[in-house]
Amino acid sequence: MTQKELLYVEDALNHAKFLKNMLSSSSKNLKSYELRNETTHFEEWAAEIYNSIYDLLCEE
Repeated sequence: MTQKELLYVEDALNHAKFLKNMLSSSSKNLKSYELRNETTHFEEWAAEIYNSIYDLLCEE
């Protein structure tokens, strides 16, 4: 993998991690059960994205 490709992957991992952290923080502050539930769902989705990208790196 080239240096540029590694930077793209690192950027994607950082975005997924940031998204997960923001959703986690938001869900803790929401009073509505429905919104908290949806936010938690998207938090799990962001974690899956992060793990998928990371797992692809480990395969090489």
